[in-house]
Amino acid sequence: MLKGIGMLLILLSGAGLGFSSVFQMNRRLRELKNLRRMALLLENEIGCAHTVLAQALERTGRKLDGGCAVFARGLAKRLRSGSGSSMEVMFREQAEEYTRNWELSQRDFELLCQLGMHLGRESRKVQIEQLQLFEKELEQEILSFEKTMPAKQRMYRSLGILGGLFLAILVF
Repeated sequence: MLKGIGMLLILLSGAGLGFSSVFQMNRRLRELKNLRRMALLLENEIGCAHTVLAQALERTGRKLDGGCAVFARGLAKRLRSGSGSSMEVMFREQAEEYTRNWELSQRDFELLCQLGMHLGRESRKVQIEQLQLFEKELEQEILSFEKTMPAKQRMYRSLGILGGLFLAILVF
């Protein structure tokens, strides 16, 4: 009886690991889409409303939810405080805080930091062009991720279940 319960628990924990990997993939996709939305909103604020970057980030942060909203509002706060750091440094620091809590890959982080190198110090036209470039790169990342996602999700679920089954058989 106890062996059976132990085997079931090991099997369920293996399956749980597989499903948690699938959940992380879904969170990453959601975050990439939120970043794309943030870039679109920033582009509209800078290009159409002609607002300065700190105000554009604050307005964008109010329109978003989740981690992107925290990122945008935090960056706006850093810009307003004028800590003496360059925009690139403030952007990278805020991005590091942001990515600690969310499922972004190293490539996503570098893409986000590249955007920060060109915002704030260039003309409005260059900022809009950089935001559009960022949107295109994010779109490509999203499309390639969505293309490979179903196969990887099946694989992670299967590996989790089979790994749990293997471990249960091995232990008992």
